Amino acid sequence: MRVVLPSAELSTLPPPRTLGLPAVTASLVLGPAFLTVGAMVQLANPAFGLWFTSILLFLGISWVVLRAQGFAPGPTLGFTPFFGRGLFMGFALGALNVMVVGPLQDLATRVFPQSWVDTFDSSKLFERQSPLELVFICAAASVAAPLGEEVFFRGLLQPALVSRLGRYRDVSAFRTQ
Repeated sequence: MRVVLPSAELSTLPPPRTLGLPAVTASLVLGPAFLTVGAMVQLANPAFGLWFTSILLFLGISWVVLRAQGFAPGPTLGFTPFFGRGLFMGFALGALNVMVVGPLQDLATRVFPQSWVDTFDSSKLFERQSPLELVFICAAASVAAPLGEEVFFRGLLQPALVSRLGRYRDVSAFRTQ
């Protein structure tokens, strides 16, 4: 199915936020920082490491860069109360994801060699953790990581790239014949 955007709707699209070179630079620095510092901290202590990388690296750096460029991070990132239909849809999609991923993981354990299954078995992460650490890991994976990553990728990286590379506005490819 193709989406048709009338030209009147196209003219009402908000202009992209113009983020300067610091946003692009921070975006390029954050990747290696995550892979080095974040990975080391996560290996040392998974519970603390997940929170550290999600909040400090992804959310924190993005927040500071937006502030330094004169943007109010909350409104710029579109933070609004999340209740009603959006909250319901989030839970419904999460449940659907579990129903799809579970059988796929089971299939993968049957298809791939046992050495691969053992190497990439993330359940080992939970074996050596205290109950409190398990709570922190689950909270980080379900709250902090999605929040931090969305802030970085949609709030900082995507607008920085759009301001540098331009916005694709030709919708003729989406028009129905």
